[in-house]
Amino acid sequence: MMRTLWPRFVWLAGWVLLLAGCAASPQRNIGLNLAPSPRPGNKCLEPLGIVPGKTGKEEVLALLGRPDEVSLEFGREQWWYSHLSTSLFFSAELVNYVIQYDISDCTLGDIVGTLGPPEIVEIITQNNLPGPPVYPSKQFYYPSRGMMFLSPCLGALEWRACSSFRVTDEITRRVFYTPTTVEELIRADRGDPYITLLEWNGFTE
Repeated sequence: MMRTLWPRFVWLAGWVLLLAGCAASPQRNIGLNLAPSPRPGNKCLEPLGIVPGKTGKEEVLALLGRPDEVSLEFGREQWWYSHLSTSLFFSAELVNYVIQYDISDCTLGDIVGTLGPPEIVEIITQNNLPGPPVYPSKQFYYPSRGMMFLSPCLGALEWRACSSFRVTDEITRRVFYTPTTVEELIRADRGDPYITLLEWNGFTE
């Protein structure tokens, strides 16, 4: 079955300038200036050869072949490639963004060691779908690079239990999109009750 994007996701973040609740819960910072070395051979940034905003449908077909499924999701045409666990979303004829699920052999330490500190961090506490609440997840954004990396918080019951940043946090999903700015992200999805914005202050554990 085709994997779909959480409805609130990519447009992208419910940004409010640093919530008071975050400021009231300072983290144990042990590494504001810590720059871990990425592990050799990690799979955090394996390229697909697709550039959102530039790669068209014909180029995708030449690179990846025909998709396993085609559907309309959130107003955009979606192509699903099961062998890559990847969804491509189109705006007209161009790729708008790419979601890669089930990423393995990638940690937050690898990401920060390669790209530097994230520009924005958010915690998602619910995905707006019917049914029981899902576990929170941490999303690390690099809008100027057009990248987002997700780390699940299995077992956490609310956002505060998901607010520590460890070098060993596993990354299980990544999104590539047309580069933008923090300000544009803030305007994109204000006031979402399921989003908590956190300031990156280094690794806390």
